[in-house]
Amino acid sequence: MPGSYVANNVTYHVESNSDGTINITTADEEYKGTQMGDLKLGAFTIRNISYDNAAQAYVRDYTSDGVRVRFKSSTGMDGEYSFTSGKITASLDSDGKLHVTNVFKIGRMPFEITATFVGTKE
Repeated sequence: MPGSYVANNVTYHVESNSDGTINITTADEEYKGTQMGDLKLGAFTIRNISYDNAAQAYVRDYTSDGVRVRFKSSTGMDGEYSFTSGKITASLDSDGKLHVTNVFKIGRMPFEITATFVGTKE
């Protein structure tokens, strides 16, 4: 089910922890006109993302962290689901823009979703 869809007006909140890790909280996201209908993905938080020197980014595989998210489609799916796979990568470029890539599957999805976000500090 390939496709590229845009969720408008999305924000990510980054919080630093005293141990040098960060937490990232996503906002609610809505995708219109996908092959599964209109989709709504609720907000969720990924905690304790460590800096990886080799990747020069904050990276975390959160598959086993117990993170759950509300997912709803216009075709009838509506519930809270666990991530069955999830890896997030976050970095700042030389212009100070935040780049986040989040690759994940929820519930029994047969495919991964790759979400990308580029934003600036407010």
